[in-house]
Amino acid sequence: MHQFALCLAILGFLLQGGQESSLRLLKRPPDTARSARKQKLVGRAIPTATRGFTDRDQIRLGAALAAQYDRERGIGPTVQSKQIETYLQAVADKLAARAKRKLPYRIHYDPYPAFKSAFALPGGHIIFGGGILALMKTEDELAAVIAHEIIHIDERQVDERVERIAKERNISPTNLSLWKVEDFGPGYTKQQELACDSGGASLAVKAGYSPFGLLHLLQTFQLLAGPQTGGSPNRATLAERISQIQDEIRTNGWEGLTKEKPLELP
Repeated sequence: MHQFALCLAILGFLLQGGQESSLRLLKRPPDTARSARKQKLVGRAIPTATRGFTDRDQIRLGAALAAQYDRERGIGPTVQSKQIETYLQAVADKLAARAKRKLPYRIHYDPYPAFKSAFALPGGHIIFGGGILALMKTEDELAAVIAHEIIHIDERQVDERVERIAKERNISPTNLSLWKVEDFGPGYTKQQELACDSGGASLAVKAGYSPFGLLHLLQTFQLLAGPQTGGSPNRATLAERISQIQDEIRTNGWEGLTKEKPLELP
């Protein structure tokens, strides 16, 4: 798939300054109701840029990793969590319809309140945390996060990670038991994260959402984080991300797209 005052382990979307980028699994007591979601694999076997692996390979790998995540975190669906996941999926579907890669983008909702982020897995799978959802006021903010993660996949950044790991360990995406969900944690560069903010904002606008959703959410993160000092040249700061979306709102003529839709959680 970041740190600020209220979060002990921030994941994918919140990459900032010296903060971590995607997944660092949060430890909690296992839930007795453990279940791995059944994932229907759809789509044609279209060769990707990843050593000849097909999109179907990527989809299957992502589904296995999402199921692994559920098992390790002890996540079992409840009536409420399934309703929330359905709502998140509806937003993702609007965005995915405008994505370049026609993958079956699939949201996996983790209601754990300390999980204040989201991160992308191969083949269009996205893990979305209940903690970050609690920070949102509008559906446009929600769309900004999902769009950011879609771009990680759409621009084949996740595919590149699959390729790197496969080469380093001499494994194939078809050897599902050899892959770990932690493999898709920290590692995106500053340029990649800024590109996902930019591409995600454009995708959200195409889907009818306001680019101010991303701006307002980043400003919320900044408020909660407090002053940022130091940082790494390889990590985008909140200030840099806010400045970028402000510039893009001006240069793309999005100033009038201020209307945001209230979040409508079940």
